[in-house]
Amino acid sequence: MVSSLAGDYQAASSMKKVVISLMGVKDLPLVLAWRSIPEVVELLPRQKERPLPWETQISWWRRRKNRMDWMVYYYGRPVGTVHFEAAGKTPEVGIMIGEVGLWGKGVGRLALRSLLDTLFYGASLLDMVCALVRPGNERSHRLFKSLGFRQQGTGRDGQACYVLRREDWVKKSASSK
Repeated sequence: MVSSLAGDYQAASSMKKVVISLMGVKDLPLVLAWRSIPEVVELLPRQKERPLPWETQISWWRRRKNRMDWMVYYYGRPVGTVHFEAAGKTPEVGIMIGEVGLWGKGVGRLALRSLLDTLFYGASLLDMVCALVRPGNERSHRLFKSLGFRQQGTGRDGQACYVLRREDWVKKSASSK
């Protein structure tokens, strides 16, 4: 399933001010830099080590399976990442905007919409995705709720577990066009 998502996807909204493009090893230094910013790290659901050593980042990159990562570009400049991971019983999506100055500006929303369109319109076998959000990450809680995700309990480390079904996304995206 993950291989069927290969390729770039450009957001149709806002004259392509936000584009997602598959991430490569060449992008890791920038991602590591973002993952070393204290404000970013404290909101990441899985990163416990601060700052993240280069060896850990490379090791993670090499051993990841059933996961795809895209860089988020804002007017052609890399500003964050989105990902899809099909490792558990419910596929997971996530987002990290590494450019703190762009938080709350709608960049994450457009990037996540692009990813969800890719997943639900491009991968016909996908029925639902989930997202894990740390308790104090109010922006992400609002973002996922605004895109139609519904909280369904808690995941690891007390994180909120949000779920979005394909049928809900299709209805929501059709009504917003």
